[in-house]
Amino acid sequence: MQHRLVYLLNVGQRRLHRWSQARTAMSGVTAAQSGLLFFLGENDAH
Repeated sequence: MQHRLVYLLNVGQRRLHRWSQARTAMSGVTAAQSGLLFFLGENDAH
């Protein structure tokens, strides 16, 4: 059963990565840039 869980997690990770890459191509914003903007938005000093 544990092998199946690892397999499904791997499949999900690959699908999420492909989806993320497709959105990057459309918007021109990388995942790292999005993550940084999210972090800055949550941790703004003002």
